[in-house]
Amino acid sequence: MRFYGISRTFSTENEIQYENIGQYWDDFASIYGREAIKGLGFNWGEHSIEYVLGTTDRSLKFDMEELRRKYPDCVYKEVDLPDSGWTTFTGQTEDLSDMYNEIYQEGALKYEIESFFEDGSCSLEIYR
Repeated sequence: MRFYGISRTFSTENEIQYENIGQYWDDFASIYGREAIKGLGFNWGEHSIEYVLGTTDRSLKFDMEELRRKYPDCVYKEVDLPDSGWTTFTGQTEDLSDMYNEIYQEGALKYEIESFFEDGSCSLEIYR
């Protein structure tokens, strides 16, 4: 499987990534529609995470000039991902923190793919 999208690196200091990635999502949702995009988190470091907004099917066309006006540090990225071995969790976006607390009890992740829907539900696909 391959993920195609726009990547940025976010600080995880004081858990600020949640607010910053949320704003990143909102900006992309206003352009492409929330249900048309997915978020890929990977490359966790001691103080950062790389996060890509995009798709696994090349269905979106990105205007890099427009995106760089808001996010000068963004880059187009294609990420090769495992085809199998993923575990999926579903729930409500308002319960996202609880979902992740449960997920992280079993250890760190190598990849996560997040999907959010207009009805308030979400899907998390994780790979360890």
